[in-house]
Amino acid sequence: LATARAVGNLATAAALFRPRDPAFSDRALGAAWRGQRYLDGNPATTDGPTCPAYRADGNEGLGREARTFAAAGMLLGTGAARFREDFDRFFTSADTDPSYQRVQGFAVRLYLRAPAGDPGRKDMLRELLARHAERTRAEGDHDPFQRSAPTFWGSLGAGFVRTGFSAIPRCLADPRAAAADCAQALANVHHLLGRNLLHFAYLSGLPGVSHGRRHAFHHWWAALQAEPYLPPGFVAGGPNATPEPGDTSNPA
Repeated sequence: LATARAVGNLATAAALFRPRDPAFSDRALGAAWRGQRYLDGNPATTDGPTCPAYRADGNEGLGREARTFAAAGMLLGTGAARFREDFDRFFTSADTDPSYQRVQGFAVRLYLRAPAGDPGRKDMLRELLARHAERTRAEGDHDPFQRSAPTFWGSLGAGFVRTGFSAIPRCLADPRAAAADCAQALANVHHLLGRNLLHFAYLSGLPGVSHGRRHAFHHWWAALQAEPYLPPGFVAGGPNATPEPGDTSNPA
């Protein structure tokens, strides 16, 4: 899983840096190809030793998403036809929010940027984004503060990823026609800045707020006896329904 994600990122970096730093682009693409050869030779879905909340050994669904991401990055970075075929082989119709494990949504964004992508496939992916944006708006409409985000550890970031996946690209492409998508993206920002149940600003260091973030679980700031304890610009994880069972501390 880590290799597949690295392949997609490195190949994307190769495409983005090609006009500015060809030597770096060549190194990035060479590394991506080495990772791709590893993926080709190891079809099983495996994950290395990581945080228990992150591990996904044997999860075939997440493995397909990771390989979809690798294929989209390599299509962008190389233009090779085989990666259109790889994308089609691993892609599924699920259009859930992107996350640290579910990376197919990020693959969709990469494929749409790839000049060598199939036009028909791109039309289908745009329809997927439209459906996702509609659900994003619908969830915001049912929230008293217009927030649209899953409620788990890191819910603020998850909400920004959700709107960044579908609402914001549609807003930037056509602000007038996608005014509701623009409003939903801003609503998640307003929630962060205090339009929530506690009128709490989840961002540290903002002047003039009555309920601002002042503390966090950071050993290194405590050791430094920093004043203020949090420097400006720290964002909290956000509201969470229950503690994460796999996210535990270890006295050692």
